[in-house]
Amino acid sequence: MPPRKVAGSEAEAKLQVAQKEEGSARPRDLLAALRNADQYSDALIVVEDHEFPIHRAIVARLSKFFSNAFSRGFAESKNRKLVVGEASVKAMSTVLDFAYGMDVASVLRQDSDFAFEVWELAHRLQITLLTEIAAATAVEYATVKNSVRTFYPGKYVRLQAGKWENVSVYCETVQKTFLSNAPTSASFRLWRSGNG
Repeated sequence: MPPRKVAGSEAEAKLQVAQKEEGSARPRDLLAALRNADQYSDALIVVEDHEFPIHRAIVARLSKFFSNAFSRGFAESKNRKLVVGEASVKAMSTVLDFAYGMDVASVLRQDSDFAFEVWELAHRLQITLLTEIAAATAVEYATVKNSVRTFYPGKYVRLQAGKWENVSVYCETVQKTFLSNAPTSASFRLWRSGNG
């Protein structure tokens, strides 16, 4: 089922303007315009009943997960629709913004809980650079609450009378986990040096 086309949207208007101004639009701007326009999309990603029109060629280059889903004879490659469970619409939207060349670091810095959520989703979808960016942001802005929830999902710490209960049991382990999971790859260092 081909994605529905939303005629007259602001994103499509920007795309058309960029296309008319031959050579004046940067490739990154064209990608960003494609992200918000249904024009030329050839598949859908579905999260919580929300459909994201996508371009398989773009998301398949982003990760092995998407590449395999849309090319290896799976049902997703035939019906061109991928349902992603255990993800929020906001987190998937951020992942797709990243795929289409938009800067997502500022969004992640605004909310450490959300940075953890994107970190988990990017890791699950095998998007290495976004995993590293979200991890670095999550670690930098971490709280005990979101750290324990992320690394120890079965061991929630309860807040009673304004004090964390049993938090000392987890803090040292959480700090060690952060240090062992801190992004160190060349791709992250390259990103970090270019974006400060």
